[in-house]
Order: sequence, then C-alpha cells, then structure tokens
Amino acid sequence: MILLYHHVSDNTPALTTVTPEQFENHLTYLAQNDFEVLPLTEMLDAIVSGGELPERSIAITFDDALQSIYDNAFPLLRERGWPFSVFVSSASKDLNYGGYMSWSDLAEMREYGAEIGGHSASHEHLVRRLETETDSQWLDRIIVEIDEGNRRIEEELGIGVRVFAYPYGEYNQEIKALIRERGLYGLAQQSGAVGRLTDPTQIPRYPMLGGYADIDRFALVANSRPLPVAEVRAGTHVRVAGDDPGILRIRLLGGQYNSSQLACFSSEGARLETEWESPWLSVTLGNFRPGRSKVNCTAPSTSISGVYYWFSEQWLVQTASGDWFPEN
Repeated sequence: MILLYHHVSDNTPALTTVTPEQFENHLTYLAQNDFEVLPLTEMLDAIVSGGELPERSIAITFDDALQSIYDNAFPLLRERGWPFSVFVSSASKDLNYGGYMSWSDLAEMREYGAEIGGHSASHEHLVRRLETETDSQWLDRIIVEIDEGNRRIEEELGIGVRVFAYPYGEYNQEIKALIRERGLYGLAQQSGAVGRLTDPTQIPRYPMLGGYADIDRFALVANSRPLPVAEVRAGTHVRVAGDDPGILRIRLLGGQYNSSQLACFSSEGARLETEWESPWLSVTLGNFRPGRSKVNCTAPSTSISGVYYWFSEQWLVQTASGDWFPEN
C-alpha cells in the first residue's frame, strides 16, 4: 500500500488535510500492527522485478512539499526512523511561494534519507490544453513541465528523480507514455493497493484527507490487497458530462477474494450494476458529473476477516459544453 498526504496541520483546508494527531495515530497503528514502512522506490522495484517484500509493506508519500509536512510530519517520522517520499513542483521553491518548503528544507529531508520526486514545474493540470494550443504544442509544453521540474530537483539536491506524481492525480495515455519513456514510475491518486499487475505509470495511492482519515478507514486501507486485474477496458479517460459513459470491463485473475461479493461504487458512493462472466467483470457506469470521477471495486478476502481486495479507475469529466471543471 502507498499512503498519500498533503497537509498535516490543524489550520489548513480539510479537503487536503489530516491533523497532526490523526497522522500520529496512523503511525502508531502501523507500529502496533507490525507494518514494514519501506522506501517507495525499493518497494516498487521489488514489485516490478518480482522480488520479495514483507507481507505488510507500506510506503508514505507527500505531494506538494507543503510547509506543514516539514513542521509537523517530518519530526514524527524522524523519531521512528521511517522513510518517506516528497513530491515537488519546482516553481513553488524557485518563486518562494508561501506555505511551501524551501530547497534547504528539502535538502535536510534528503540528508535524512527521504526520497524527493517530481511533481511538474508549475503544478498545472497537465491533461488540459490551452485555448489556442494544438496537440503538438500541448505535448511540447508537458514535456517541459516534466523535464524542467525534474531537472531543478536534480540540480538543487544532487539526486536523480525516479518517481513522478501527477499533479491533481490527472493523466492520460500520452502523459503516461512520457513517464514510461523516461523510465519513471507514475503515481496517481485513486485508491487501491499495489501488486505485480499494477501499471507502473498508473500506480494507485490511498489519499488521507478530511473525512477519509479516521482510524477505522485507515485500518481498512492499510490492510487491503490488490484486486488482480490483468486487463482494463475503460475507453477514453477524458469524457464530457451527459455523454453515454458506457461500460468498464476488467479481466480478473483468480485469488483469495470472494468474487460473489465483488461490488463497484461510483465517486458518490452509489453501488453500480455489475455483470460477472469469468474472467470478465462488466460495470455499468452511471452518468458522470464534471470533475475527477472514480469507480472503486472491492471484494472481501476469503481467508482474512475484514480484509478487502481493491481496484480503482479514474476519468476526467468536462462540463456538458466541453469546458474544464473548476477546482473546489
């Protein structure tokens, strides 16, 4: 499992925040339940190469390099000697944006042993084309976003970047191809555990924020397993609200999960109609609302009570007029 945090604070927006008390409770749960907190790339390298990992392996990641991570999360992790990763948009450092860590803060974390990864140069919505931009102009701009952001990290900290976290968790096939060409791992923001079938340019993480960070949910996701999805047929991942969303089809391999209790849910929590024709599961998608829309599919373990196998797929949905959705 990979955990995703943004703010760790008592006074930042709840939508992207856990409190220091919640964060410490998460760490305490991991310690008391014999989890092995691993460096992110060590975990991913082992998964991709078919190597062995401790059964309860977990990695801790932070997007945006926010100041509250340095102030509130870093001391707690350092006390335990645990590794973690921070993903950096270089402009927030170069332009001295308020509320973000400095390059010297990141250098201190790097000296401790934290991994620093890319998060683009400007933290723009990479999938979105500018109003007058051609496809080739858009692609050239995104190449600069990825490469310039990574170059500044390497220049300031003297390290090679191996992992890229998509800003806002947004990507498409072209952006994934750029990440693959550069030999990078690509981190998404939809939920799910990581397994040998996981696309290394679309790696799920469990977001820890707001009402999704209580200790019961934390225990649920920390103990989850990857649903063994061998193939996904999802159509285009950029949609327009009101269009027929169609069917999501996933091909599942066997495993220690109860297929008769497999269920899929929309972003709003509505249970979706499914049809199981082994090895294919077909999910009838409801009407997408503008925004980032996800489908989560889970199935209980047949061998461990309270443990669920998990898979998630994401779409970006424009308004009915073809405009991009505003951020909350």
